[in-house]
Amino acid sequence: MPELPEVETIKNDVRRYLLGRRIEAVDLLDPALVRRPQPEEFVARLVGTSLASADRVGKYLIIGLGSGDSLVLQLAITGQLLLAKPGAKPVKNDKLVLSLDDGKQVRMNDANGYAKAQLLPKSDLTSSLGLDKLGPDPTAADFTPTVLQSALRRRRGKIKPLLLDQHFLAGLGNIYADEALFRAGIHPAREANTLGPAEQERLYAAIREVLLTGIAKRGTTIATYRDLLGRKGHYQEELKVFRRTGKPCAGCAGVVEMIRMGGRDTHYCPACQK
Repeated sequence: MPELPEVETIKNDVRRYLLGRRIEAVDLLDPALVRRPQPEEFVARLVGTSLASADRVGKYLIIGLGSGDSLVLQLAITGQLLLAKPGAKPVKNDKLVLSLDDGKQVRMNDANGYAKAQLLPKSDLTSSLGLDKLGPDPTAADFTPTVLQSALRRRRGKIKPLLLDQHFLAGLGNIYADEALFRAGIHPAREANTLGPAEQERLYAAIREVLLTGIAKRGTTIATYRDLLGRKGHYQEELKVFRRTGKPCAGCAGVVEMIRMGGRDTHYCPACQK
């Protein structure tokens, strides 16, 4: 599932390879991809405009257009944004094809149908997407230990589901939450407001470490994630607990276990994370 590091990687790829290109044609292969406006209007407003900017807010990929609109993409679980060579034919699960002025194509592919695209005026992004209700970006310079400590004191509930709450932290997902809790030595079922100052400091450092390393490694490929050029990420080589159920712990003589929390698989070492 694309999380903050994966969407950040694709954003950086869009900036490198696509900015300045003009959309010559749009082939919407699955109208269900489009959340708003209506599919016909979505296509009409894309044709002829240029790709002017690329940003990420939480897990949203926001591509600013020369028209003043923003193309907002949510990759959800299996969504991919891929740059194809001129003349390439659509493949299974392609939902949207943007033909560019250099002959190349940008394709949005999604195997399970949860990915979404929206076309919004830039001035409507905050209100339409609820961006003002998202928590802080844990990779931003203004996300400090004090910010996390203050937020933890005000929240009840188990720490793992809280870390996945996008109103608490924007962009953190299942992979990196498990990895951060392991590195911080915190059990995923700990009550958030019981963490002491030293644990809060460790958690802050671990969140930053796993996300920034994830970006440097160009994301985690467990199954379907690819960057804009179709390449796998490399952070899966760094995973200590995620999808390692039954394997030896990387930090002790224990064995990694998996439990379900909030409907999500949660991986941890019961010896390191008591």
